[in-house]
Amino acid sequence: PFFIRFPAGTQLSDVQDTKAGARFRFDAPDPATVLAFYTELLAHVQWERVTQTTDGATTTLTFFDSENWKGVLTISDAGSTCVFTAP
Repeated sequence: PFFIRFPAGTQLSDVQDTKAGARFRFDAPDPATVLAFYTELLAHVQWERVTQTTDGATTTLTFFDSENWKGVLTISDAGSTCVFTAP
């Protein structure tokens, strides 16, 4: 989606972008930086952070915008992925 913002130095892989949504993996920056960036961003933009869960190894942020786009950001030591789903 055109509205996605990224942390400085972002490098992506496995990028898929269709009318139904988008999916990608962060190769850079590191997972802790990705989590910090989106935690801060979601507090100040049109997205409403719905949930943040941590099971000890993985943190998942799930959020929606006013048009019902859904974002799911999954962050672990193994890496970070993001999936956006169109309404």
